[in-house]
Amino acid sequence: MRWFLRVLKNALLLLVLPLFWWGPVVHPHINRLALRKAEKELEAGGRAINEDMVRRLKKNEEAFFFGGNSADAVSAYHVLSNISIYDYAHNAIPDEVNGIPHFGYTLIDEWWRAYQEAMPGIRYTDRDFAVACGWLAHQLADWYPHYAAVDCKGNLVDNGYAGADNRKIFAGFSNSHRVFGADYYPEILASYVLADHALIEFFFDLLVMQGDRGFFDRNRVELFETRSVGGKLRNLLTAASERYCGHAVRIPPEHIPQLADTFNSVIRGIQFFIELAVFLRPSLVCALKNTIDPAITGGPDYIQLSVDRVVDGMFRKSYGEISHLSRERVVLSRTLEGRSGLALVRRPGSIFFPVVRQLGTIINLNRAIPVLRGFEHLSIPIRIGFIKSRIDLPGQLAKLLISFIKDKGMGNLFKRNHDTNALMSFLEELLVDDGADLSVPLRNFKSGLRPVAELDGDKRLTEAELLKQMIERRQIGVRLVPATSPEQPDCCKLLNSRRLLFRVDGYDVKGYPAVFKLKEKWNGNVLQLTCSLLKELKAGVHHLFVDVWDNSNVHSRYLDLEVSLVDR
Repeated sequence: MRWFLRVLKNALLLLVLPLFWWGPVVHPHINRLALRKAEKELEAGGRAINEDMVRRLKKNEEAFFFGGNSADAVSAYHVLSNISIYDYAHNAIPDEVNGIPHFGYTLIDEWWRAYQEAMPGIRYTDRDFAVACGWLAHQLADWYPHYAAVDCKGNLVDNGYAGADNRKIFAGFSNSHRVFGADYYPEILASYVLADHALIEFFFDLLVMQGDRGFFDRNRVELFETRSVGGKLRNLLTAASERYCGHAVRIPPEHIPQLADTFNSVIRGIQFFIELAVFLRPSLVCALKNTIDPAITGGPDYIQLSVDRVVDGMFRKSYGEISHLSRERVVLSRTLEGRSGLALVRRPGSIFFPVVRQLGTIINLNRAIPVLRGFEHLSIPIRIGFIKSRIDLPGQLAKLLISFIKDKGMGNLFKRNHDTNALMSFLEELLVDDGADLSVPLRNFKSGLRPVAELDGDKRLTEAELLKQMIERRQIGVRLVPATSPEQPDCCKLLNSRRLLFRVDGYDVKGYPAVFKLKEKWNGNVLQLTCSLLKELKAGVHHLFVDVWDNSNVHSRYLDLEVSLVDR
C-alpha cells in the first residue's frame, strides 16, 4: 500500500505542471486521422493530395504516427536542461501566429534532396521520411493549441489570426483558460495559465486514449536512424539542423538517442497516470466529456481542425512546394540588447519533465497497466450461510485510496504550500467527486485562488530592475489584484485592506511616517499603492515585502524582493 500511495503521489504531481501543446497521446491520434483523411481524398480522385507521400507513409504507418511525438523530444531537452538551443526545431519561425513550421519542411526537403540526387551513403530510409512527416505534422497541429487567436469561450477569432491581448483574446486554445475560466483579472490569469494549460492537454490525452487502448499501448517517440558513413555519423535530424548554420545550434547525432530515451520516459509516466486516474475514478471520463468534448459542448473541434491543418499543410503540398517553404528566409528580430537572433519566444523551463521522467523511469508499464486493467472486472465470490454475493475488488480498492485522500488531504501528500493550495483542492475533489462534470472541483479551486501583488511599472523590465528604478526615484508602486471576476466580483474574494503588509527593509511603512508615506488608491476592486521614500536609501542590499489577505482569509502571491544599490 505504501508503494502504491508513493506512486500515486508522484503521479498526481504531473497535473500541477506544464504539459506540451497537444500531448503525446493526441499527436499520434492526429497523425493517424490525417493519413486516413488523405487516403480517402486520394481514393475519391483528389489530385491535390501528394500520392507519393501517402504511399510511403502507408508502408511506415507507425513511424509516422509516433513520429508525431518527435518534435517534443527537443522540447524535453529545453525543460530538463533549461537550455533552449533546440527550440527552433520545434517552434514555428517566427514564433507567432503567422510563422511557418520551417524545420519540419526542412526535414522532408533534406530527405527528398538526398533521394533525388542518390548520393552514395547519404540516401535516407523511408522510415526516416515517415518520421520527418510526423515531425512536420506535429508542428502544423500545434498551431491551434498554441498560436491561433481564441476568445475566453474557446472560439476562434478572425479564423485564428487576430492579435492576442491575454485579456479577452488568447494565443492558442490551450492558453485560453478552458478549465478554470478566463473571467479574472489578467494578473490572476497569468498566475495559473500553466496549470490550466497542463490540465486541458492532459484531459484531451485521457479522452483520446480511452478510444483505442491497444494502439496507445504501443505509444512512443520515433526518431531518425543514425548510420556511419565514411567514418562519420549521419542522421537526417542533424543534416537538417546544419542548414541553420550561423543562425542556430547543430543537433549532433550522438545526442539523438538520449532525446528519444528521455521522452519515452515522459510518455510512460503520462500513460500510467491516465490509467491510474481512470481506475480511481471511472466516472472521470464521462465528467470530462461533459466539460470539453465538442460533440457535447458545441464548441470548436480543435483536434479535427488540427487534422485538417496537417492535411492542408503537408499532404496537399508537392515536394517542390515543400522545398520552397524550407528555403524561406529565416526571419530575424532584434533582441533587447540590439543583437539579431531567431524570432523565437523563449519558454521558461519547468520541473515537469524531471518529475514525469522519474515516474516513467520507475514504472514498468508492461506490469503496472495490466494490473490496473485486471482489477477493472475482478470480483471475488463470497458465501455466508445461504447468502451468496461477490466483492467488487477494484471498486473497494479505489474507495480505500479515495478515503485515504479524503482523510489525509492532498496537503499531507504534497507538503502543500500557498502557491498550490487552489490547485491541490481542485485535484483532490477531481479524484473523490463523482459528479457529472467538474463543477465541484472548480468551486474548490476558486475558493482557494490567491490575490496577486506585483510592482506597478514598466513590464519590459525585470522585477529587480524595476524595483531598483523605483528606489532611485524614491517612489515604489505596487498593485494588489483580487482573485475574482472584474464584472461579477465575489465579495468573499475581495481584498481586505486592513490586513495589508508593506515593508521596506523590514520596516512597516505605516509605522514610520517620518521615513515613508503610503498612499492607497482604489481602481475598482484593485488596490494601487504608492510608497514615497522620504529619506534616500543608501548603497547596499534593500528588501521589499508586500502581502495582503482577501475576505476569505487567503493571502496573496506576495512580493518578496531584494535589490543591491551601489555608489555611482
